[in-house]
Amino acid sequence: MRIAANASRRATSRGDRPPLSALRAELPTGRPGIPSTRRGKPPWDSLGDVSDVTPLASELRLAVHRLTRRLRQQTSTDGLTLTQTSALAVIWREGPLSAGDLAAREQVRPPSITRVLAALESLGLVAREDNPRDGRQVVVRITPKGRQQMDSYVRERELWLTEQLSDFEPAEQEVLRKAAALLDRLAAR
Repeated sequence: MRIAANASRRATSRGDRPPLSALRAELPTGRPGIPSTRRGKPPWDSLGDVSDVTPLASELRLAVHRLTRRLRQQTSTDGLTLTQTSALAVIWREGPLSAGDLAAREQVRPPSITRVLAALESLGLVAREDNPRDGRQVVVRITPKGRQQMDSYVRERELWLTEQLSDFEPAEQEVLRKAAALLDRLAAR
């Protein structure tokens, strides 16, 4: 249902946008941030009618990737994979969850999240317990060791980011504050 609604919203929001050939003429290949294929055409060539936000999508993807990489460099994850760190962060933020709920939030399949949880449990970062509302179900909660690791992890990264943001003008900080809300909305789709 949600997929159909999103597709309908995208179709109606495109309006009378120019065809891909017009966009291709405006976007020279080989420009930084605009990847090209071996034939010199943008990789989205096969997507059909692409909106005029394609250059923004490319720039945004690269900026988010670079910022994520810089944040990852600020602290040790103690050998956790990105998927494990992300799952631990969700449990840390939201509290006890079933494996199915965690898989949905992380947008992965249940067997994948089961492996992630097994690894986190073996490290003593999460523990399984009976669901107090439904005894047939198990929920996963963060352990004190997991909470301590996440607190340290977040504190170090936020300290670095706070130092970087202090170099920006107040107006730029406000733009980033608004962009953070939009990025959060984009990530939730």
